[in-house]
Formats: sequence, structure tokens, C-alpha cells
Amino acid sequence: MMRHMHAQRIAGTFAIFALVVAGCSGTPQGSPPTSAGSASSRTPLPSSAPSVPKSWDAKQYRDKPCTLFTDQQARVLGYLKPGHAYFGQPDAATCTRDSDEHFGDFTIKYYFATDVLGKIYRREITWPTNSTLQITVVDQPGVRTDFPEDVECRVVVGLTDTQGFEVRVLSKNSCERAVNVAETIMHNVIKG
Repeated sequence: MMRHMHAQRIAGTFAIFALVVAGCSGTPQGSPPTSAGSASSRTPLPSSAPSVPKSWDAKQYRDKPCTLFTDQQARVLGYLKPGHAYFGQPDAATCTRDSDEHFGDFTIKYYFATDVLGKIYRREITWPTNSTLQITVVDQPGVRTDFPEDVECRVVVGLTDTQGFEVRVLSKNSCERAVNVAETIMHNVIKG
């Protein structure tokens, strides 16, 4: 009996020691977890964008940016309100879609006279280049943000050397939705 109690005390002491050691090492509390695929292990974007393999002129959407991703397509994702167009920038047209509390609002910005993808690579516009993944959307080059907390997702796709579009979804864990919207936009542009 004494031996059993002694063994339990030793096991308990080791368990407490293991907890103390575990509490003094590892990731500091409040720090985002990192993994091999996290932004901290990514290499920064190069200084020049990949070439656009096929040019898709989308100027027909310049005056109607909400038709890049139609109200009907938005409803499938749960966005029941119609999009709102905005033309306040000289080289871009914007469509914003509001949502209820379950989805993040999202914005589509069509750059009809700006190489937005090239500007990101050349660091000519503000973009988190150290937290970016290079992607391909329906055979077109693009980038997407890769934030550990993922409170918003931004996807940019090159259409031509002077055109591109951005999808921005303001919601936690929204990159899959943002990429799906970008793919749908590309299919809409290809169909004309």
C-alpha cells in the first residue's frame, strides 16, 4: 500500500512539473498560431507581376460594376440586398453588397484603367505583400491576402495589362467566399 501511495506521489509530482514546464514554453498567450502554411513562413511577393496569359477586356462593366457579380448570383450566397454602384474614383468602378449579420459585406472594385495587380507587386499601392498568396483564378494571375486572424479577405485578379478587379469580403474566415466570387466574376467576363 505504501509503495502504491509513493508511486502516486511521484506520478503527481511529474504531472505538476510537466504542467509548469508547458506553461513556460510555447507560443505566448494571445499570439496567433503559426503553421507551415501561415503568412509568417511565406516569402514576400516578387517585384514584378506574372504576365496575364489571356487578356479579357471588361470595359462593358465600367458603368455597371454590379453586373460583374449579379444580384441573382449574390442571393445564392445569402446576399439578399441589391448591390450599390459607386463611381468616385477616376479609374475604378465599385459595387458594394451589404449583408445581414451572418455574412460580411463585400465589395467588388473593377479597375478599368489601372494595372492593379502590377501595382501590388511593384508596391505602388498599399497591400500587405508579406501576407499575400499568389493564386490563379480561372487561369488568370491573382493574389489573395493571408492574415492569421482572417478578419477580411482581399482577392485581386489581373484581366489585362491595364485592367483588373478586387473582391473584398469583410468577415472572419471569408477567403473561400472571396475566391468563389472572383471565379464567378471571371466566368461572367469570359461569357461577356
